[in-house]
Amino acid sequence: MLFKYLRDKCDKTFLLSSSSEKAFYDIHSSLFKLYPALNRFFLSGTSFSLIQANIILKGLLNKQIIEQDAALYQLADLKEEEVYKAVHRRLSYMPYLNGQKIYVPFFSPLVNRAYDRDLDSLLKDPFSQLKDDFALSVVDPFDVYGQALYESSFSSLIKVGQDGQEGLIAMYSIDVETVFVIDGQGRLEEEIRFFDDKEKIDSPKEDLFRRLKELMEAYFTFDKKTFISRLYSLRFISEAAYKEIQEKEGEKS
Repeated sequence: MLFKYLRDKCDKTFLLSSSSEKAFYDIHSSLFKLYPALNRFFLSGTSFSLIQANIILKGLLNKQIIEQDAALYQLADLKEEEVYKAVHRRLSYMPYLNGQKIYVPFFSPLVNRAYDRDLDSLLKDPFSQLKDDFALSVVDPFDVYGQALYESSFSSLIKVGQDGQEGLIAMYSIDVETVFVIDGQGRLEEEIRFFDDKEKIDSPKEDLFRRLKELMEAYFTFDKKTFISRLYSLRFISEAAYKEIQEKEGEKS
């Protein structure tokens, strides 16, 4: 009930509507309608689903840019290092095994090789067919790549903790002042919101990431009492919210 209370108390609707994630989604979400195979990722309404949708959209934009740029070169030229760098310049990617980079997260690592180092493959079958019809090649990126997607340049989230035993990571969104705890399958385990009343919280953003890491240490050790105490002592909630939580905890006891 604690996290539900924080979600209700720290409403971030106004921040979400003006966030960079929402702006990117609004500009590019029409792409989902052009590619029915990706419609299952056409989700919105929550901060986390918006982040996931944007990862897909960034991958789709990468796919289009790489295909269009590769078509400008001869097959032999596409093996040149300078051409590879030119095609991939400023594109989002996720580091993968053995130096490979994932540019299209809704494709498998094998297919991604064509969009990474084997650009000449895009001009030949079977990969050339992916330009117009790739429905049968779509994989669930969050099942296949998991947490690594959120730690890559596909996301603007910032890591503030992890639990090796449980396989969880904590990622902070500056846009919506929220920590997302993400499991090994890339799914949302918990959403923890902060700053119910900034006017009554002293220097809420000062030394923020050190404080977040200290807070999440208590979360990952399942120390609820310390976690609640740090919410207040580390200036993530107001005194009024802290007292209300204490009262609710006392009633439960």
